[in-house]
Amino acid sequence: MRSEFRAILLLIGLSASLQLCGCTRTMLEASIADTYGGADVTSELDFWDELAMQDAVSNRDALHALLLTFEVLPESDADHEEMEEADADAEPSAGFDAELAIARQRGWIGANEALIANETAQIGWMARAMCIEAGIEGGVNMHLFGPIPRYALRELNYEGLMGSKSENQALSGLELMATIGRIQDRRTGLVSAPRQDF
Repeated sequence: MRSEFRAILLLIGLSASLQLCGCTRTMLEASIADTYGGADVTSELDFWDELAMQDAVSNRDALHALLLTFEVLPESDADHEEMEEADADAEPSAGFDAELAIARQRGWIGANEALIANETAQIGWMARAMCIEAGIEGGVNMHLFGPIPRYALRELNYEGLMGSKSENQALSGLELMATIGRIQDRRTGLVSAPRQDF
């Protein structure tokens, strides 16, 4: 009886520690947008090329990609020069701060939500941004509660615009680009290809 009690306590402690360790997000070494964040066509193409090769997208890169897609880049990016690669502990660049301010103004990210530049981006806030910019109104839940990340992602899944993932997962660069392509097809009225799960 006593050994069973110890085993149960050990399992509870182990599961609690695993949950606490699993709550942290991965920090990426550098952002592509810090290197290729200029407003000229060459920088933009280089940004998309580099993004396609990423296993996971940072908040900085996801934000830059969405701002490029929906053509709402800040004025300061027109004068953006190539920057040295930033490490994970570095302060976010002025470009990130300007882009984050625009995202907050457009309702993509809440005023009190923290977003760390080189942390892997969660799908939830990206889905919210896509629903807002693409004019996706959603079902009853989105009409009642607005485009909160959970319902925005459910709507994108329902419409076949994003693979089946949860709001806290990350996307690879190719997954983000494929989703952006489907959103653009929807916005322009083109018939998109059948949904493919990632």
